[in-house]
Amino acid sequence: MRKTLRLILIPLLGVILLAAAFPLSAQAEDIPDEAYVCCIYGYPQSYNLSCEARAAADWVSFFGYSVTEYELMASFPISDDPEEGFVGSWNGTWGHIPPNSYGIHPPAVAATLRELGVPAQAYSNLTWDDLRREIAAGRPVVIWVIAQMWPGTPIEYTAKSGNTTIVAYHEHAMILTGYSETSVQVVDPGSGSMKYFSISSFLTSWAVLGNRAVLAGEPEPTPTPTNTPTPTQTPTPTPSPTPISQVVVQAGDTLVGIAEHYGIAWQTLVALNNLEYPYFIHPGDVLRLY
Repeated sequence: MRKTLRLILIPLLGVILLAAAFPLSAQAEDIPDEAYVCCIYGYPQSYNLSCEARAAADWVSFFGYSVTEYELMASFPISDDPEEGFVGSWNGTWGHIPPNSYGIHPPAVAATLRELGVPAQAYSNLTWDDLRREIAAGRPVVIWVIAQMWPGTPIEYTAKSGNTTIVAYHEHAMILTGYSETSVQVVDPGSGSMKYFSISSFLTSWAVLGNRAVLAGEPEPTPTPTNTPTPTQTPTPTPSPTPISQVVVQAGDTLVGIAEHYGIAWQTLVALNNLEYPYFIHPGDVLRLY
């Protein structure tokens, strides 16, 4: 019986050690079951179809930027393609789809925010965990849903440019600011108030347009290799010639000739070299010059 117990305990210990070394679903476990972002304030939208601009203005204010709803609306490009710009009239009737008055999708909103100096990035096909991580990190998210978390029908729409995208009746933008295990907390620019919806209704509504959102910041850009400038070579200064301190007497040299050649007086040569009268020098003699 003791042998059997040991055989069971040893594999079990191995499993425990492996589990400690390689925790399962560590990333998911890092996301809390409940999280809320404090102190984000919403205001009612000023125009029938300015929910995206109102949500974006309140969202950037949380991060310390100052961009008004009107400034955003005026900065949005006008287009029949919601991926490229605002479709229709600011005060058009809400609930239609392009080419009628409609609104604007995340890529064009994020691009306009970046032009105004706000780091923002549009995403599609996000997961619920992606949003939860943002909220848990203290960053609210602008989300695209259908009305008050209604279910909707995705409709394929082709703009004049030939670009095809998904649109839906009653497209709406809100700011996701919190979640629990059963509900989400949002700021609704339709009223400027905080609202709560069940997670199931939110996920159903959010999925209609493709799980889209604008998040804070941008992906790290791929570093562009830079050409290293070729260093300019500094010319090496030509050293000043070191004065010759001595000279070897060659055949035919004279004391006066050597003195004249090196610009000194012959009497100096005599004194430096302790030459005695009659001051003879011979080939091979070494004379000091200074």
